Amino acid sequence: MRRVVADSLTLRVAFTPMFVRAVAASAPQEAVFHARYGLGMPPLDFGWPNWGDLPTWGAFIGATIAVYFTWQAIKMQRNQERKFQAEKFACWINTVDDNDEPMDRFQLILRNASDLPIYDCRVTVFDLIDNKQVGAMSFGSVKPGQRSRYLPEEVENAVRKAKTKTASPSNLQRFGVSVQFNDTRGNSWRRNVSGVLRG
Repeated sequence: MRRVVADSLTLRVAFTPMFVRAVAASAPQEAVFHARYGLGMPPLDFGWPNWGDLPTWGAFIGATIAVYFTWQAIKMQRNQERKFQAEKFACWINTVDDNDEPMDRFQLILRNASDLPIYDCRVTVFDLIDNKQVGAMSFGSVKPGQRSRYLPEEVENAVRKAKTKTASPSNLQRFGVSVQFNDTRGNSWRRNVSGVLRG
């Protein structure tokens, strides 16, 4: 009998106006509205979540594309600035036009068209027909302007031998020059025998 009385008191406390107001304050407004007017629980919505309308998605996609192309333009500009000095340096082999020389002489032409020096320059000469390296040279620095250096004896002999075998004046085309160097910012670069610059 005492348990029944205690249970009835618990139920009365549970449904006092203060308890109802506390529950209502923590419940969603729609549920409170249905409970207040005796409409039962609101219908549950199991549909797709609201991902926004078409204009919102269109604006988002447009902004994303704009950010992507802006970033690509910035990267391209930075790359061009980084290559600015390196693109102005090249080297090649040329014939020395000197009638006083008993034999043909050949020189390496170094052209630095920038306003700053090039450092740690390493030049390699290749025989493109025989597919082999015929010599190499190193220079600590190359100042702005055009410089010429005689080829090492072994390289010059290889070039002279090829010229003797080939009567065409374009026989120097069988020789290619690759060069590795550093610009004033410390960036390392390599220009291959085809003239392509990579760094």
